[in-house]
Amino acid sequence: MAISKREKNLAVATGALLVPVAIWMFAGVFGGSTKKLRADRANLAKQVNEAKETIRRSRDVERKLSAWNRQSLPADPEAASSRYQLWLLQLCASPRYDVGFRNTVVKPSYSRPLGEAGSRLTFTVRGEGSLRQLTRWLYGFYSADYLHRIKAITITPVSGSEKLGLDITVEALALATASDSAGKPRQTALEEPPADALDAKGLEEYCAVIAGRAIFSPYAPPPPETPRSPERPSAAPPAFDHGKYTFVTGITQVDGKPQVWIEARTSGQKYRLFEGDTFDIGPVQAKILQIHDRSVESEVGGKRYMVALGQNLREAKEIPE
Repeated sequence: MAISKREKNLAVATGALLVPVAIWMFAGVFGGSTKKLRADRANLAKQVNEAKETIRRSRDVERKLSAWNRQSLPADPEAASSRYQLWLLQLCASPRYDVGFRNTVVKPSYSRPLGEAGSRLTFTVRGEGSLRQLTRWLYGFYSADYLHRIKAITITPVSGSEKLGLDITVEALALATASDSAGKPRQTALEEPPADALDAKGLEEYCAVIAGRAIFSPYAPPPPETPRSPERPSAAPPAFDHGKYTFVTGITQVDGKPQVWIEARTSGQKYRLFEGDTFDIGPVQAKILQIHDRSVESEVGGKRYMVALGQNLREAKEIPE
């Protein structure tokens, strides 16, 4: 059966209405899925970055823990106490650092457990030594690079002597995970300080700066300052001689009248002057009186001068009355 024109128009209109609906449905199904995928991708990228940052921090912590394990005293608290006490005693008499304290006493004070992490040990060092020896002892103490610190130090001058009474409190850590440089557990051994811990030149520089100070001497006020004599005013510099650089460069005639050419080389100014004309020589004014074939007469400051062709005005000769 043939389709009428009206039916054709109706079918076309229906198709035109269905196209936007189909596009809307397609965008809703597939467009929504694409948007969700992009959001999921961004979320996963964020999680990956956070995981990388966590790994980086974990590695930093691992490196620090590894360094602390190497710097720690032995894991066994009793071994740590005895080994470190012996090391302190040897440092007080160390020929390597040239310390040499007198009447030295080193003894452990107490040990405090830190749970599963290990123990904190405290020691007291007493003796007598000079400021130079104390400087060397401190240099050796910190060069060892153990997990230790000086908690307190009391310095008392000994009457009638350069020696100082020393009372030093030291704290050190013995970690339960103490290990050697190869990462093996270290229960009883104390790591030796590195061979390059001593910089002899640097140590001498420290001693030169610190040991030379009389920190316990009575205060002495600085000497009074010597009053300074009033400074004389400096003489004024001589005035610049402009005439020395002003030359008579030519003598000619213009319309039958003699004319002189004068050049001021300090300013680059050139004068073309007739008899009776004036010109400036620096702060002074001059007047041309008479122009001859090879010389010129001028007046400066009420006096007459004669200057030859090629000469500067400083070479002019005064004409007597």
